[in-house]
Amino acid sequence: MKNKKKLSNLLGPWKDNDIKSKFSIKKHKFLDRNRTLKINWKRLHDKIPEILLSDERLNLLDVACGNGATMEILRYYGHSVQGVDFSPGFSKDNWLYKPMIKSQKLKCLVHNCSIIPYPFKDKEFDYLICYGAITFFKPIENWPKIMNEFARISKRGILVGVNNGKVFDNGKKYLDNWKHPDFKLISKTGSIYKWGKK
Repeated sequence: MKNKKKLSNLLGPWKDNDIKSKFSIKKHKFLDRNRTLKINWKRLHDKIPEILLSDERLNLLDVACGNGATMEILRYYGHSVQGVDFSPGFSKDNWLYKPMIKSQKLKCLVHNCSIIPYPFKDKEFDYLICYGAITFFKPIENWPKIMNEFARISKRGILVGVNNGKVFDNGKKYLDNWKHPDFKLISKTGSIYKWGKK
């Protein structure tokens, strides 16, 4: 397993100094790059150290990647990483997080992840990460179909973290009861689920 790297090597301003003027929402939590890097650094080391620190160069998908902090960290550890995200009311050319993703030279497709199929091949990724986003995939009753799509494009594992609140309370039964011939539930801690290959 790789040695843990230093977060301080990633911290700093956006590479594009003009990013705030390009970002359409002046006060947004994702504008603070260092804040999201610190949060995601802790989350990845706590929840999936075996993936993050793997000696193997993994091919990973970050569903609803936002400003790309998770992708930056995964890339920093030597993994190949792809993002997919969508901002309601924005076009593919005028996508909310585009300036941030472009600034850090990250790879991301714009796709509404409530709509399946996703624009990826079967078993294209070793692992799929969807943290804090499935809450926004409507209707909740479609979560099992979304999970099946995650399983279609993932070879080895799926991590889903759901925002706590009413949506999770109403939808957790769909995640608790989700079954797939290729995956088994490895762990559930609160609203964080991890599935691995059977």
